[in-house]
Amino acid sequence: MPLDDLSRAQRTRLIRSVTNQGLEQRISRLEDAKEQLDQLVVETKDTKRRLSEEESDLDRKISDLESQKEKYERLEAQIETGELAELSKQLKRDEKLETELDDLFKEKEGLRKRLRKLHRKKRKQENYESEVNEIIAEAVNDFVCPTCDRRITTEKAKNRINRGYCPYCGQNHSLDGLKDRLSQKIEESDDLLDELKEEIQELQDQKDDVSQQIDKIKEKRPELGELDGFTKRRLDNYDHNIQKIQDHVQEELESISNSLEDLQSDQQSINQRSEEVEQKLEAYSEALSHSSEMVGELTEESFEAGIQEFSDAWEDAYNQMNSNLQLGISISEEGRIQFPGRNNLREYDRGGNLSGSELQLLNISFVCTLSRFTTENDVIDWDTIVLDEPFSNLQEDENMEAALDYITSLDKQVIVTTSNSSIESRFDQVEELEREPLQTKLGEFL
Repeated sequence: MPLDDLSRAQRTRLIRSVTNQGLEQRISRLEDAKEQLDQLVVETKDTKRRLSEEESDLDRKISDLESQKEKYERLEAQIETGELAELSKQLKRDEKLETELDDLFKEKEGLRKRLRKLHRKKRKQENYESEVNEIIAEAVNDFVCPTCDRRITTEKAKNRINRGYCPYCGQNHSLDGLKDRLSQKIEESDDLLDELKEEIQELQDQKDDVSQQIDKIKEKRPELGELDGFTKRRLDNYDHNIQKIQDHVQEELESISNSLEDLQSDQQSINQRSEEVEQKLEAYSEALSHSSEMVGELTEESFEAGIQEFSDAWEDAYNQMNSNLQLGISISEEGRIQFPGRNNLREYDRGGNLSGSELQLLNISFVCTLSRFTTENDVIDWDTIVLDEPFSNLQEDENMEAALDYITSLDKQVIVTTSNSSIESRFDQVEELEREPLQTKLGEFL
């Protein structure tokens, strides 16, 4: 039953190879190129995504440093205008006020840090479900296939996961156990997320309350209007020594500027690499699209040039073997073998509602037709056909006789194995095989 061992794609490739070998070779080369281009597109998309993540990380770092720089430049301006010295004098004059403000600023800063930490944790929990496939796919990307020495790309792994396949080997393994465990984790994550939201809201309310207390003090003491937690911490850290604060500010501004220069250089490099990757992706995608179009055009041409001719010859061979109603055979571009009928469309595949006799005759006629085209088109010198028990499923004598007539009329050497001794007279030469027990000892073949 050779048709059972061929996939739909293999069927069309095999038929093309015996009807139009040159066209099949062109399609095969284009399909290989298409597969390679598809791999390059996926890998380039992976590279683009990684660069985008690096770029986002750099943007965040640069933004943080620029914010720090802005605060230090404002503090530097306060020092140069004498405003910082005046703020220091006002605070020293009223120790009770300074202590009150100190406590409030410290409380506000502590709340700010806790809120920042909780917001990061909240974002992580919010992204947990959407990142699960990404995490698995990223993990798979770190492995290399032991057979072809190629990596499984993140996108391919994600596609496999979404279809229920193993992200690494691509086999149809059940992911139910993994999904159940992840679902449990996601439910736990949702519960934790609700708790985080409540905690964040409580802390935000506390922070707002502290800010209001600070604003009320500033309303009563307008000369402290430019005082904030950043400035107050520097005054406290250097015991209100303006010169030391100025030295600290200059050191920090120089350090921040150097760090910013390095990060901006890295950012420029990543932007350049991103542009190059984008250009590659565009070129690969265009080439892939062109290859796909060419494969489609040549595949359509192959049906017009040879596959339809093969289908007609196969149909004729089958109907010569079949003593019942005539059967129409159609081969689709996807490699489906279909049999149009008055009431329904049957198909050679699981669930095709074909009888055992029909399946057997379809396979025999397919092989005979294949042999005919290989010889006529000088593909290979195929002058011998070997059939193993070809008549085992033929339940009607008429079908067996018709099949025998067709096979023995071929201009080929036909070798048939059969346990049906009644058909021996139809062949010129008959050899009888006998069963004999095979005995051997352990280690005899070592």
